[in-house]
Amino acid sequence: MQNVDVAIVGGGMVGLALACGLQGSGLRVAVLEQKQPQPVASDAPPELRVSAINAASEKLLTRIGVWSDIIAQRASRYHGMEVWDKDSFGHIAFDDESMSYSHLGHIIENAVIHHALWQKAQQCSDVTLIAPAQLQQVAWGENDAFITLQSGDMLTARLVVGADGANSWLRNKADIPLTYWDYRHHALVATIRTVEPHQAVARQIFHNDGILAFLPLSDPRLCSIVWSLSPEKAQQMQEASADEFNQALCMAFDNRLGLCAVESERQVFPLTGRYARQFAAHRLALVGDAATHHSSAGRAGS
Repeated sequence: MQNVDVAIVGGGMVGLALACGLQGSGLRVAVLEQKQPQPVASDAPPELRVSAINAASEKLLTRIGVWSDIIAQRASRYHGMEVWDKDSFGHIAFDDESMSYSHLGHIIENAVIHHALWQKAQQCSDVTLIAPAQLQQVAWGENDAFITLQSGDMLTARLVVGADGANSWLRNKADIPLTYWDYRHHALVATIRTVEPHQAVARQIFHNDGILAFLPLSDPRLCSIVWSLSPEKAQQMQEASADEFNQALCMAFDNRLGLCAVESERQVFPLTGRYARQFAAHRLALVGDAATHHSSAGRAGS
């Protein structure tokens, strides 16, 4: 039986960032993950799930020693933002120069961040990665938690961290109540090629049906879009022909970057919000989506 101080259940971006951050603290850390992440090939098309990394997140990733590895792969620095309302004169635009910044943030594929964090955790002497690993049972003792995996392996931990996502198994087993709501919108995500270059500007338009965001990728004419629509409209746009979809997208985006052409599959997921009524229990702490989860129309997920 393996004994650790902290057992992190879930080796996604949040769980791995926590593990890397605990390196050097004197704590023995284990990360339990169902599936080891795979590297993203340099010539592979962009992943649909991306995140907007702001200065605070960049600073965190730098401190744990993984930022240079991330930007050495595929990261798109953006220098400006533009937001407007389709049905009014509401409009705002700003850039990094006006605030004396070198950049406003980066758009990065989640898979790139995930794999870089996994590689970093592998190099941490205080961290043990266990994958594949799936929990079967957790018993909460006075001084330790006793974890049994489906493989039959067991370990004890002074603290268990639930980083196992929005549908957290640990949160449910600990009987922590959850507040949940449905925005009654779905997000359609895809990779789009535009005639006009995006000029490293993130753009977002508000309209009657919802919100449409164009997030600039490394290719000057490629963007990752997140389009918030009613469930019925989202399904219609997902099933539409490429020509029909491209035409509807151009109109919704006020033709801001010229003609649009979808270059990937179109995925749809519901926009919901949820949060745990408490983030900690006996020998348990919840982090990331296990603690609070808000689907966003300004990113393609995390």
